[in-house]
Amino acid sequence: MSNTNHRVQHEANTAHNSGSEPDFKAIFESAPGLFLVLDTNLRIVAVSEAYAKATMTRQEDILGKGIFDVFPDNPDDPAAEGVRNLKASLNHVLLSRKPDSMAVQKYDIRKPESEGGGFEARYWSPYNCPVLRADGSLANIIHRVEDITDFIRLKQQGVEQNRMTEELRERALQMEAEIYSRAKDVAAANTRIKQANEKITQLYEKTRELDELKSHFFANVSHELRTPLTLVLGPLSKVLAAGGLPEETARTLATARRNVNLLYRHVTDLLDVAKLEAGRMDMRYGECDLALLVRQMTSHFESFAEEMGIALTVVAPRSLSAQVDPGKCQRILINLLSNAFKFTPPGGTISVSLVTSGQFAVIRVQDNGPGVPPDMREAVFERFRQVEGDSGRRFGGTGLGLAIVKEFAEMHLGSVTVEDGPDAGALFTVSLPLTAPPGTDIQDTPALLDEILALQAVEEHQARLDSRPGWPTESASGLPLLLVVEDNPDMNAFIREALEPAYRIASAYDGREGLNMALELKPDLIISDVMMPSFSGEWMVEELRRHRELDDVPVVMLSAKADESLRMRLLRGAVQDYITKPFSCEELLARIEGLLRDRSRHQAVLRENQQRFQDTFEQAAVGIAHVSGEGRWLLVNERFRDILGYGPGEALPPIFEDITYPDDRPDGSTLFRLVLSGAERASMADIRLLRKSGDPVWTGLTVSRARDASDNPDYLICVVQDIQRRKQAEAAIRRSLKEKDLLLKEIHHRVKNNLQLISSLVYLQSEAAASPDEMDRAERLQGRIKSMALIHEQLYRAGNFSAIDMGEYIRVLAGQFSAVFRGKSGPVRIQVDAAPLRLGIDKAIPCGLMLNELITNAFKHANPSSHGWVLDISLKREDGMAVLVVQNDGMCFPEGFDIRESETLGFQLVTELARQIGGTVSTACTPGARVEVRFSGETGQSGERRRVTPEPDKP
Repeated sequence: MSNTNHRVQHEANTAHNSGSEPDFKAIFESAPGLFLVLDTNLRIVAVSEAYAKATMTRQEDILGKGIFDVFPDNPDDPAAEGVRNLKASLNHVLLSRKPDSMAVQKYDIRKPESEGGGFEARYWSPYNCPVLRADGSLANIIHRVEDITDFIRLKQQGVEQNRMTEELRERALQMEAEIYSRAKDVAAANTRIKQANEKITQLYEKTRELDELKSHFFANVSHELRTPLTLVLGPLSKVLAAGGLPEETARTLATARRNVNLLYRHVTDLLDVAKLEAGRMDMRYGECDLALLVRQMTSHFESFAEEMGIALTVVAPRSLSAQVDPGKCQRILINLLSNAFKFTPPGGTISVSLVTSGQFAVIRVQDNGPGVPPDMREAVFERFRQVEGDSGRRFGGTGLGLAIVKEFAEMHLGSVTVEDGPDAGALFTVSLPLTAPPGTDIQDTPALLDEILALQAVEEHQARLDSRPGWPTESASGLPLLLVVEDNPDMNAFIREALEPAYRIASAYDGREGLNMALELKPDLIISDVMMPSFSGEWMVEELRRHRELDDVPVVMLSAKADESLRMRLLRGAVQDYITKPFSCEELLARIEGLLRDRSRHQAVLRENQQRFQDTFEQAAVGIAHVSGEGRWLLVNERFRDILGYGPGEALPPIFEDITYPDDRPDGSTLFRLVLSGAERASMADIRLLRKSGDPVWTGLTVSRARDASDNPDYLICVVQDIQRRKQAEAAIRRSLKEKDLLLKEIHHRVKNNLQLISSLVYLQSEAAASPDEMDRAERLQGRIKSMALIHEQLYRAGNFSAIDMGEYIRVLAGQFSAVFRGKSGPVRIQVDAAPLRLGIDKAIPCGLMLNELITNAFKHANPSSHGWVLDISLKREDGMAVLVVQNDGMCFPEGFDIRESETLGFQLVTELARQIGGTVSTACTPGARVEVRFSGETGQSGERRRVTPEPDKP
């Protein structure tokens, strides 16, 4: 019987007993319309009294039968199309889940044998409407018809107006108007239906055929599987019962029997579903003491409840006789109790009660687990549907337990519901009639109960008691450590026993537990199931790879799920191998050995690289530290500690700021901020740090940013150089320069005063000269004194005591000489072509003196014309050398003249000064006298450029 009819019946019974709700069953059956309710297999599940009367049938005779079995075509009418057209319309509703209106149909009705049998011609106006569940799936079809036989006959006879009563006339007009309005909608659809009818019928028949084949296949396979399972269980139980077996053998055989029992239960569930699908599940009613059955089924779980600390209570009368199918009632109770123990935590409560309500026995099973969400309270009874459907569901199973409870309850013409219990959790209520339907054959000796199913249900939960983390033994500490994460206790134990001879083994029973153990133990390899309670293996691996210390641990995934997309996704991600159950121990061991060998090889390379880094890091000549973004120390080498005065391994203050000199902390913070923000890839500055003693030390600090594998900022690299000596040297140089400035000022004033005194004395001598020669010598001496004063003043006022621009100096000096000689023997023209050339003070002074001597000598030997004196001076670079040329237009040097061998005091001075600056002197006639000096054009002494402002001349 369908869901709808059972629900209507249950609600009607409940309303009748409470006296507060309408009797929907009575309302439906007494409705004035002609209604028939079909299930998706087109079986009749409900019928109104008006429909039964109009079709000359009885409700109890047609319920549960196919509509076309009850209403076939008239075999005496070869043109009959009633079955064909109705089947097409119903198929349309099944496929589209939309209402379908049919044109007027001639569909003959079979008369009862009491009325002579045969068929009676009838005309109908059918309408088929779908009934949808909350999830949009099709639950039932409502087949509504109107009997228009009288109207059609009157139309055919042409006398309808004379014989029709006033009521019939009004009804005929209404019907005619309705038929006319419907005809417009139906005409086009009817044409399409007729065109597609044959194809739809073929497809539907093929679907039904495939569905039947599927049901037969499951039934046959399940039946064939139970035979070998029984033959396995029998010998196993016999051997175990005989005793005398070694402990390990007995434990292995007990595991095998427990899992064969589990397989037996799953096969039984599949066989029952196949029978239900095929409509071949029979009811075997018998007189049964329901109270005794409830207590017996509950007693199987008492020992397990005690071990789990679960309070299990049973409230039932001393006895309660009922006409039920004992085997199906056993399955109902086992499945409900098993479901309750799945979701009840240790220390929880489970209560079972049996009461009567009117003509019904009501069984209630309540737990204080998580309960069933309101939106799942209908779906939870669907086949293969589970509240937790993903790989992280807390409990396994096929999802058939509650579906079988519902099917078996409805086969008793009862019902099952789920709601919140009084103390939270889930409350399942099963209502079963106390008496079998009228005419049912009641067996005197009920069928024997299946004790294997009860035993298996308890053993399945008993295995949960063994699901405790297993820690590795230290007896074989040199062996690799493997972590096994598998929620099935037997499979967990099987893998452990297969691996223990060669490895140390730790075990966990879900993803969260496995992750915590991996973080604590740091295993060499992890073997994990995919589908596990609460936290799946896939979730565990994703979380595992977030921890850097476990990033290289190989993971082998085990799964009984043949899902290629899942397999490829895991292998592309963080899993090194994927093995499908069932598997051989030899294959598992071989793959583990290969992965561990690869990891060992990779770790050897990694250790070598780490050692190289450690050696470079520790033996570096500079201090190196890895610092977090907050300034905390991550790694510090010994040179860094040594710079700050800390011993090997001695702890530094908590953060970098604590070792920074207070006045320099703003500069250090700016340095860190620039690098952390990405404004600069690396930044450097001279910053004072605090030694352990509290004394500051000058350091050159360079800060750069390191990034992780995802190119995100990871930490800062700080490189420190001890520059204390350099800073002290710089301070000493500054002090020396300051002292040098004071000394030069003092020398300048003394030389200037002495030159002024000498110049005055020479002037007095020239005034008292007795002969032209004396006058000439005095004038030449006066020129020399002025030249010396000029060089001295020029050098002092240049303001750069490290380097002087000789090109600028030559131009100034030429101007000074022009002023001295102008007016004595005509005009003076000095042509200067001097490129910029900076010379150190060590070369500038000799070069200046040498230039002064060459210019003086050129004027002395020049041959002034009407245009006066003409002198050419040039300074340029040539082949990396500085070339100074002084040339006049006077007398040429004698043939064979060598300035280096000259006895003239001035030429000897020039030769010596050229030697001092690393140069050479040569002469030539062009005509006129030409002197060329070649010397290195390097800057010479280096130093900071500082401008000195000379003090005013002192008298």
